Amino acid sequence: TDEPDLHACTDDAFLLRFLRARKFNTTKAFALIQRYYLMKLECPDLFRTPRPSEKTHVLDMQAQCVLDDRDHNGSRVYIFRVEKCDTSRITVEDVFSTNVLALEYVVREPETQVAG
Repeated sequence: TDEPDLHACTDDAFLLRFLRARKFNTTKAFALIQRYYLMKLECPDLFRTPRPSEKTHVLDMQAQCVLDDRDHNGSRVYIFRVEKCDTSRITVEDVFSTNVLALEYVVREPETQVAG
């Protein structure tokens, strides 16, 4: 590897996320993995996936949700309602890390990896 300091996850389920997202084009999947880890490296606090119990003050506002039903293309629908955010109680970082928490959860679904 050209990235000696990169300690990437190599289990099949993790790698399949990127392969499915790029229709098994290995070059594009690898580029996506590189961008994923670069963002995590540049913004570690934002990409540290919290436990849901650490974000109850954000989750209780019910500003973010993933619909049970998918759209006509089979994609997950993620809704973020800004008007429900109490900015006196949460930060932009709280919102972002809670988004990451939700999206990391749904991206585990093979259907989401394929259809978005």
